[in-house]
Amino acid sequence: MRQSIEPLSRRSFALFCGSASVAAALGASMPRAPELYPLQKLSAELTGFPASALDAQFARNLAEALTVGGRRDELERRLEAPGSELGDLETEIIAAWYSGVLPTPSGSMVGTFREALIWAALGFAMPPGICGAPQDWSKPPLDE
Repeated sequence: MRQSIEPLSRRSFALFCGSASVAAALGASMPRAPELYPLQKLSAELTGFPASALDAQFARNLAEALTVGGRRDELERRLEAPGSELGDLETEIIAAWYSGVLPTPSGSMVGTFREALIWAALGFAMPPGICGAPQDWSKPPLDE
């Protein structure tokens, strides 16, 4: 009996390599990331998108990146104090969601491309190489 194997996407491979190298570098001393739902709730508040529209895997990766970057305590304080003013942490969270780029201790790392909120915020744009918009190049022009 032949088993089906799904191909590994570039994104999954990059995330796996990035996660594996960070985990290997930190070993067992890596602090636990904050709970996912409060971060998604905070992210929804900061970005203006509903929590259900935010990619759970990217939220998990963002929580881990902030934790590894030494911002766990600051993040937990912010999660416990909703409605507080915008600071560097909040700006970093917003920028990560819209750009798809994670802030890591060794520099920026692409965490997502297609799910970055910039594409949904623009409305008329799609990630390069992705078809499907009402007026994209794969369909004849709409009569107006």
